[in-house]
Amino acid sequence: MKATYRPTIRGKERKLLKKIFKKCKGRISLRAQILVLATEITIYYRVEQITKICFCCKQTVYNTFQRYNEEGIIGLADKPKPGRPRSITGEQTKELLPVLEEKQPKEVGDYFHSKWTLRLVKNYLEKNWQVKTSTKTIQRWFHLNGWSYHRNKKGFVPNPLRKNQQDKVVRLLENIDHNKEVILFLDQTGFDLSGDVTRTWMPKGKQHCIPCNNNGKLSIYGAFNPHNTRFYFRITSTCNSEQMILFLHQICQKFPGKTIHLVLDNASFHHSADTAYFFHHHPEFVAHFLPVKSPRLNAIEQFWLFIKNYISAASIFNDLKDLYHTLRRFFWRYSNY
Repeated sequence: MKATYRPTIRGKERKLLKKIFKKCKGRISLRAQILVLATEITIYYRVEQITKICFCCKQTVYNTFQRYNEEGIIGLADKPKPGRPRSITGEQTKELLPVLEEKQPKEVGDYFHSKWTLRLVKNYLEKNWQVKTSTKTIQRWFHLNGWSYHRNKKGFVPNPLRKNQQDKVVRLLENIDHNKEVILFLDQTGFDLSGDVTRTWMPKGKQHCIPCNNNGKLSIYGAFNPHNTRFYFRITSTCNSEQMILFLHQICQKFPGKTIHLVLDNASFHHSADTAYFFHHHPEFVAHFLPVKSPRLNAIEQFWLFIKNYISAASIFNDLKDLYHTLRRFFWRYSNY
């Protein structure tokens, strides 16, 4: 057996070993501690004393001495562990990850699936690289490459037309003549007898239950003026072109002699034949239709959210009459605030 000598370490190398001992973890820190104790200048620690301080055996101490004498500081690191080589190599990983990220299974093979699963990845590896592995191995391989299994999110592709429409609405707000013109954001919403389920304060261990009552619903047509925060409304039981036209007559009486700019979404009764006929015979109305799926461009959407959080969140109404009077009372207080 080759003799193992206690290494001689001083100066900067000793300071480096102390830093490794304090900042590293596991076996690397243990080996650095053994070397620091073995080369202590003021106290001479024997091997038996080092084993008691470091909670290790003599052979560990001798092996540490030998590796340091042969390899230096690099000898503190762990050697590669023996075992079966990885079934998915680095080259295969570089080719496979972009395919899984950018393409669906039905785009790269004879599959009907729209998303990748562990079993599909296993089948794809066997078919294209003749690599036989298990789903557990593929799951570990995903984690090693920084992938995780979670839900997708919905989003919309940026549309240049939407940006142009947004700029158009902003210019309309900035350049409007208040003496001759008015701009209104128009929309409609519905209120059920059972209130919206939202977060609220409640005792720990208890959860409030809101009874479901779907026996009635009221619709509200609303028009919001962003310049003076005035709100005009019509409460109805249905939501159609006829009620829409009645609400437009109501708005027309509020602003006689003025040009009324209406900012609308793309609801079906906004584009119906009856509504188009009304706009044709009432030139004082100028309709500005927002792009599809652009609720953030309509200022009244935030007002609907304010109303629902204020009067219908986590609550239930007895009947449609109770809901109607609650809404009327809220709008009266809002208009007189």
